[in-house]
Amino acid sequence: MRAVQYFSDEYLERCRGMTAEEILRFLDDFRRLHGSSPAKSKLISIKGAGGPVECLQGEGRDGQHPLPNPDQRH
Repeated sequence: MRAVQYFSDEYLERCRGMTAEEILRFLDDFRRLHGSSPAKSKLISIKGAGGPVECLQGEGRDGQHPLPNPDQRH
């Protein structure tokens, strides 16, 4: 359920008179105040035959699976 905001006629009239710079400043301040922080990420490194996409999709250029299958015995 979302909260409902009510604005007075005086407030709306004042907003109609805002300059483009004032509107941009308001939007930027609002974004900074209510914007979420970016999701944390972790850098990883993968080596395999072919390019990075091929490594994750299946067989590499040499016909081998680039990532070992943990169920296979060596």
